[in-house]
Amino acid sequence: MVKTLLLAAIAAVLCTLGAVSSSPVRLTGATPDWSNVTGVLEQIQESLQLVQAKIYDTEQDVAQGVQKVLQGITNNAQATAAKWNEPVDKLSQEAQELGVDVRDCILAVQPLSDVTDGLVTDVYDCVGPNLDSVSDALLDLDDVRVKASDLLDRALSVVRKCQRTATSVPDCLAGQMPELYGLGLGLVDEAVANAGVASANAATLVQSLSGTCATDATSKRAAEAAALVDTAAKCIKDKLPQPSPEPQPEPSPEPQPEPAPQS
Repeated sequence: MVKTLLLAAIAAVLCTLGAVSSSPVRLTGATPDWSNVTGVLEQIQESLQLVQAKIYDTEQDVAQGVQKVLQGITNNAQATAAKWNEPVDKLSQEAQELGVDVRDCILAVQPLSDVTDGLVTDVYDCVGPNLDSVSDALLDLDDVRVKASDLLDRALSVVRKCQRTATSVPDCLAGQMPELYGLGLGLVDEAVANAGVASANAATLVQSLSGTCATDATSKRAAEAAALVDTAAKCIKDKLPQPSPEPQPEPSPEPQPEPAPQS
């Protein structure tokens, strides 16, 4: 949005100025040639476009990092629930092969979805402060974006005022533009600094998920899940045909003592 605004505004000003100067001036820390009105405006434009580009790149990187975390929370919860439910799945498969209806037993493990939802909530609560820090950093970046737009408006206003009221436009610009030009350079530094904070906070967010947040939440919900799985597993086992006891060999008759010979 800011880039579009910059291009449109600069184009409008250059149309009113006409061919004031020839080649554009690259952005540097050196003092601009204030007689080159076109070059001054292009330097401001380039400075603010650098701000916009830095903000855009950082927002894309941070958005991808946050999306990775949010998707990771869901994926981890689903994988954990599947592992919890493995005994029931195995017994259900066995029952199906034997033609045994265990649907009522499966209903006993349905609340496991609630446990999974609780696991997701617990992880979200754990990483919440890190999500907030990322959000705050992005707000700071948006603040730079607003400053860039305001600065361009001020620069264009100064140019128009000098054209309208000053005898010497370059002298007028030389008296009023240095401050704005310096602010434009400063915004680049501010954008870079804020972008660094946002990127670092996003990295911390990813680390918090792979660290204790997921582990602690899983441990917290494990006992609840185990109780549901044990209940369902016992229900299925009770319905499965019980193996017939193996026949026990008949005990051999004890040898009888031979009768004593008659005398």
